[in-house]
Amino acid sequence: MFSPLIRLKDEIEFRLEKEHQEAFNDIKRYLANPPILVPPMKGRDLKLYILALDWTIASMLVQEDDNDIECVIYYLSQILNDVEVRYNAIVKLCLCLYYSCTKLKYFINSFNVQVLSHNNVIKFMLSKSILHNKSGPLH
Repeated sequence: MFSPLIRLKDEIEFRLEKEHQEAFNDIKRYLANPPILVPPMKGRDLKLYILALDWTIASMLVQEDDNDIECVIYYLSQILNDVEVRYNAIVKLCLCLYYSCTKLKYFINSFNVQVLSHNNVIKFMLSKSILHNKSGPLH
């Protein structure tokens, strides 16, 4: 909603339209009431979202409430060191899972946990040369 305002040139007159004001008010409301972390509820499964990027790993532990809305229990993130930055994507993802399980062990020991990631691990593993022989992929 604000992107047209960002691209304004000096010769164009600035005009705050109604939709811009509404978007600004929405942003103010959101920032004034940030999401609140909730404690886990017994008897419900947890979801652990993991993410590995070039320079950082991150995870988020959530649980669905009575209305099937995911509520955040805990956030984690860590910047990778010089050696870890050179890891391939799958190793970084494994590092993220290990880091998350280590830090969140008191939460996840008592619950079933579903681990979710945006990476397609099977596709990545099948594309690696170790799984191919000279005549092509193993069948």
